[in-house]
Amino acid sequence: MRSASILLPLLLAATLSGCGGPSPKSLENRSAANARMNLVNSRVAFDQAQQAFLAGQFDRALREISNAISRSPNQADYEVLRGRILLETHRLQAAVEAFDLALEIDPASAEAHYYRGIVKQRWSRHDRALDAYADAFRNDPTRVQFLLAAAETEVTLGRLEAAEAMLLPQVPVFENHAAIHQLLGQIAMMRGDHRAAAQRFRRAQLLAPEDRMLLEELCRAQQHAGDLSGALATVRRLQTLEPTPCRDLLRLEARCLATLSRYAEARSAYIELVRVFPEDLDSWIELAGVAHRLGDRRRLEQCAGRIIMLAPDRWEGPFFRGLAERAEGRGEEAIRELRRATELAPTEIPPRLLLAMEYQRSGRDHDAFTVLAGVLRLDPDHPVARRLIAQVDPSPVLPSPPAAATRVILGGSTGFTSGLD
Repeated sequence: MRSASILLPLLLAATLSGCGGPSPKSLENRSAANARMNLVNSRVAFDQAQQAFLAGQFDRALREISNAISRSPNQADYEVLRGRILLETHRLQAAVEAFDLALEIDPASAEAHYYRGIVKQRWSRHDRALDAYADAFRNDPTRVQFLLAAAETEVTLGRLEAAEAMLLPQVPVFENHAAIHQLLGQIAMMRGDHRAAAQRFRRAQLLAPEDRMLLEELCRAQQHAGDLSGALATVRRLQTLEPTPCRDLLRLEARCLATLSRYAEARSAYIELVRVFPEDLDSWIELAGVAHRLGDRRRLEQCAGRIIMLAPDRWEGPFFRGLAERAEGRGEEAIRELRRATELAPTEIPPRLLLAMEYQRSGRDHDAFTVLAGVLRLDPDHPVARRLIAQVDPSPVLPSPPAAATRVILGGSTGFTSGLD
């Protein structure tokens, strides 16, 4: 009994000592479990924030991401998403602060660098934006958009060679990305190397065949490079992507045909253009030039009347009507219309040259000389004016100038571009 009375207090003491609270290890395990649970819950909130952001529900997205950050405050991608939401809602200062915080958590966060660069570019701090984009690409060299952002910023800063030097070594890596070829094509266009630009745009277009903007850029490059057949094919490809007739494409097709001296086809294209867009003054003017090239007097007279109706203060209407009257042998009527054209446009050379030729054909050499002298005051080295003024002789009546001289005056493949481009 005595031994039992001695052991009982000891057992009670041992039992009571075990009820004094959790051990440090238990506390550590419990904390880790809570952190894991918070991370799981925060990830759910993060996913919901992303879905709301993509759906354009920015207020909800901001609430969800704030909830996620409160549960797990040291996640760089959470701060990046918060910054993107703020960026989309034009709160730029708050956005850049979120990206800065993301970089404090993870200095290697490529997306934080990239979106920080976007904010800097919005503020026109292009050098800082360039640094941010370069950091983004350095931390994630698999993302072509980071490379393109840096190169485009170099272009914005006027440093075309630096942009090319940045892009060209990466072409083998991103060979199948249309955007890198497109940007190199744009740089080539800025440098005036239209042939190289066309090659780049062609490569990009093969990778993105339905991209309308690429086709337009390719077409412009082909035109400037003198590849008019290629430009015509590209225009017709563009037309297949348009659900309704597009004025610019119809006009571009007509111009390509005219420049290729395919005047009959160009006339058909222009006729369709003015049928669909009857108020398009430029198309009527260009159709008149093509009609003159083809000797289509009826169409020429129709165009002249339409131009005069659409723009009575423009000189082209009386000019083309003068051409039509001249073609019909009505000299006085031609002179009247051509004088009207010169009055409407005192500095335009084509109507003055044609008026001088008509004066000369009518035997009014003194009047022809006066008009040609005026042309030479405008352009002392004009070859046709110098040749014609040398032919003026007050005594005999000179024969009509050859038709080739008229074509020289009118200039351009459509039969009339001088002074219009």
